Amino acid sequence: MALAPHTSPAGDEPVNLLALDGGGIRGVSELLILDEIMRRVQCDSNLAEMPLPCDYFDLIGGTSTGGLIALMLGRLRMTTDEALRTYNSLARAIFSKDNKERLGQDGAFKATTLQNKVQEVVSKKGLGELMLDPSNDLRRGKAFVCAVPANSMAYPRLFRTYPVRALASANCRIWEAARATTAAPTFFKHIAIGGKVLEEARNIFGNDRLVRCLISIGTGHPGTIGLAKPDAFQKVLPTKLISETANGLSARFKDLEKFYFRFNVAHGAEGISLEEWDKMGELTEHTKAYMAEVSVSKAIDEVVDMLCNPREVRVTLGSVCQLV
Repeated sequence: MALAPHTSPAGDEPVNLLALDGGGIRGVSELLILDEIMRRVQCDSNLAEMPLPCDYFDLIGGTSTGGLIALMLGRLRMTTDEALRTYNSLARAIFSKDNKERLGQDGAFKATTLQNKVQEVVSKKGLGELMLDPSNDLRRGKAFVCAVPANSMAYPRLFRTYPVRALASANCRIWEAARATTAAPTFFKHIAIGGKVLEEARNIFGNDRLVRCLISIGTGHPGTIGLAKPDAFQKVLPTKLISETANGLSARFKDLEKFYFRFNVAHGAEGISLEEWDKMGELTEHTKAYMAEVSVSKAIDEVVDMLCNPREVRVTLGSVCQLV
């Protein structure tokens, strides 16, 4: 059987983009959806091993919990299966009752626990401790995380695994980038990042570069969460964060056939607090039910077909970004 590709094709090939929203513990739903995509890729391509998302997506961007996932998939080159196991372990440690800060402390949970757990993961992978990837000459698998400072929400800061010419990121440690993207107040906030991924892709690849697809994955529709009793963390969240809404992107890209794909569990996740790691099994069931819907499964198949059988495209990053 063939193995997943590990070399980058011609530099002018259209790019595939992946955007991972923020949303607390519900980020597991994002990984489950992406895991289903990659398993279908493995099946359709007759691969002996589980394929790596970083071999299929040129740029992976995330914020908050989506930022953690972007680091695992991009910088640490994990399969979705490995990322799911790692995410579960991180969540169990970070969101445990024993890890809560004393009342009045900055942050809901102890940041040192996140730091230590991420450092353990990084050390185990053995791919270096710094954000800049030594193999960043490869076209695919670039990743960035977005941090939204509480005092400057209109200007999110990016931490990248690749060099850029202007406004370059500090080459911090991976755990520091993880800490920044999950720092209060953004960690428990629903944040859509599709527009930022498009903007960053244009900065990297240029206006004239063709783009095959933008896959945007959410952490579950907020639904009626505002009607439920808010937890202590939701009470102190800012009511407005700078972000491009997924609905806005869908409306703007409606005339671009099979370019923008949005996956987001419609029902069930709204009843689960953004910190309830012990309800990951419940989240899993809601996500599986969502993926079993005919329209969702069909959309997943369309994405898989694009990743396995690249087709001719005419859309450029410049033209798409004009719609954002």
